[in-house]
Amino acid sequence: MNRFAYTLCHEKSCDRKLKAGPITYMGGHGKHEGGWVWRMPDEAQAFLERGYIGPDGHFHDLKEFAVYVVVLPDSWEEDVVPSELYPYHVLRHGAWIHWKYG
Repeated sequence: MNRFAYTLCHEKSCDRKLKAGPITYMGGHGKHEGGWVWRMPDEAQAFLERGYIGPDGHFHDLKEFAVYVVVLPDSWEEDVVPSELYPYHVLRHGAWIHWKYG
């Protein structure tokens, strides 16, 4: 049972916030999907390097982001669901970003 997932976070902001401890990462609620997560760090890194086209139709460059480790409350199977909009997964429940990957 894997309790880790990987996400992208704005590097300067996350590094600063992590100095005070883990960062709360929102789960889904109402009509809003939870935070983005990937099962493997290389999947998150590949998404970061490609960037993405958002619902606004604009390309989003992720050069100021880095891959971070998310500690899930239970497991991938219990805490994560596929996104309805994008080719990644999202948190069903809240979790915590603990450290930068790598």
